[in-house]
Amino acid sequence: MNLKAKYIISFLIIYLIASVSLTVYLTNKNQETLIKQAKSNFESILIVIGRTIASPLVTFRSIKQDEIAINDARREILESKQKEQKFEDLKEILIFDKKGELAFPSALDTSLNKLTDKIMKDNVLNASIMDAFKINNSNFTDLRFKLGKESMAVLIYRVPFEWQQGITYPGYVATIISYDRIYKEQNAIRMRAVIINLLFLSFAVVFIWGLTLLLTKRIYIIIGAVKNLSSGQFTKIEPQGKDELESLMKEFNNMIDAIKERQLLGTYVSQNTIDMVKKSAAAEFDIEPSYQEYAIFFSDIRGFTSFSEQHDPKEVMDSLNKILDYQVGIIKKYNGDIDKFIGDSVMAIFKGDDKEVNALKAAYEIQKKWPFNGIYIGIGVAVGKVIVGNIGSSHRKEAAAIGDIVNTASRLCSHAKKKEIVISEETYTKARIQGFDGPEHISVKGKSAPIPVYKKLVE
Repeated sequence: MNLKAKYIISFLIIYLIASVSLTVYLTNKNQETLIKQAKSNFESILIVIGRTIASPLVTFRSIKQDEIAINDARREILESKQKEQKFEDLKEILIFDKKGELAFPSALDTSLNKLTDKIMKDNVLNASIMDAFKINNSNFTDLRFKLGKESMAVLIYRVPFEWQQGITYPGYVATIISYDRIYKEQNAIRMRAVIINLLFLSFAVVFIWGLTLLLTKRIYIIIGAVKNLSSGQFTKIEPQGKDELESLMKEFNNMIDAIKERQLLGTYVSQNTIDMVKKSAAAEFDIEPSYQEYAIFFSDIRGFTSFSEQHDPKEVMDSLNKILDYQVGIIKKYNGDIDKFIGDSVMAIFKGDDKEVNALKAAYEIQKKWPFNGIYIGIGVAVGKVIVGNIGSSHRKEAAAIGDIVNTASRLCSHAKKKEIVISEETYTKARIQGFDGPEHISVKGKSAPIPVYKKLVE
């Protein structure tokens, strides 16, 4: 999954969670508000009914007129529901005497049995409901329940009657209410909200897609530049924006400059010097000189001085650079490191277990494949311990390998004729190589006695 897809999915998940949560919260909140309003309205109705029937309830079983008044009050509410479409959620009004016995209606419709079973048994109000008034010290109590798929509630009012001896409670009025209409309305509202959310979601997808493109554009620019860098192309990018990505782009450009500088430095400085600089920087002080065993390679162009005198400077430098470039390519092929160029001479270092063999392979291939007519080189190779360390002043230093073996390799190179390779006895012994003539003892500068060498003329 790419970055764009992750951004889009993340934004959509956040949007969906937020929109669904908000929709559910608002619809539930609205539903509870409507239920509270309905409950409050019916409480008001119960209070009105209670005031109307409070006095008749006291004597209704003994005075016929009071019974008629109570029944008229109940009937008036129910008729208003049918004629004026008021109290549309009201299912039934039940009136109980002070003992909780059902007074009105005297006979219940059998279709109401399932409803009334929730609040009374054998036409007597459940004791738990009557006790709830005493426990809660309130004249109202309610009970919610499900009847099939319909949501119902019973709201019961304990009718107070005030007389000389104080307040008495001659009976109860119960309204059976359906909240199904409210729930259906809320479901319709919720469905409309879902449709609206889907419409907004389509716009959100377009918006999020555009926003994702905007956010990821610079990231993909950086990715493209990194890919170019991995393929060897040093492509800078134009910093954009005023945020962390702009800083990242600037730092990437700085990194490109640093890599180019390092690569350019590698063309002027030997790998040995670069390694020494790294070690010195890490240790924060100069590296202690040490003995290392290297194979030292020297090559030198024969008759280059006379060539230089016979050609113009540009031709001389072009030819020299081609000759040096040819040698460097083969030396690096066999894991050698160019230590330095000394005029038309090359000094290279070979390290590792196969240093002698690699040095001789490089020397042989250079001579064997020599492509320059009229210009030839001699090569000298010596193996042994050298002193490795930083030399120079406090203003400028370089990593150098010095010692008798370096001088010997240089002397062997000077002794070598064109197309010839001259190696020390130790090199010959360790490399175990065939095809060299020797030993031949030669005198070299700095040695009191002749030294044994081995030679090979490469045709």
